Amino acid sequence: TGFGPLVIAAMGEHVRRQVVQQVMAAFDAGREEELFALWESYVPPLVRKRDRTCLKLEFYVHIFFAVWPMHALNPNRSTAGLSRSMASFRAYLESNGAALSSNAEFLAYYALPYVPQLTEHPAFRELLTLGWAGALRTRVADFLGTMPQLAGEPKLLTVYKSYAGLT
Repeated sequence: TGFGPLVIAAMGEHVRRQVVQQVMAAFDAGREEELFALWESYVPPLVRKRDRTCLKLEFYVHIFFAVWPMHALNPNRSTAGLSRSMASFRAYLESNGAALSSNAEFLAYYALPYVPQLTEHPAFRELLTLGWAGALRTRVADFLGTMPQLAGEPKLLTVYKSYAGLT
């Protein structure tokens, strides 16, 4: 017969929780490519390009992965991967990150790839702490958890509801 509105809403909420869990697992494990693949799959392009909160969070997540090789969350901390992660961050700054270059909040971070001793730099040392990462993690989870576009119902369900006259 049909799905009731509460069941449909619960399905959307279930999808939202799964997405948030997957993104947070990638964040916690330092899996940058996986996190951004999920981000791009589930956060609509228009939101990624125009929503200021989304743009800021994406910038900070890129910072997190830039410092990941030396971050306190990383069980294999070393300077070995730092040049590669900073090169990736530099590429982001030159492309999508350029949109925030005029924002005073982010201006200092454009120097991050050029800092020789990250762990000793007074302005950037905080980026390596569990507290900074935890606060960012919470902001990302809250953003994904409250974004209405994320819990949109699957297309197949929309078609089924139309067919079954449930709308």
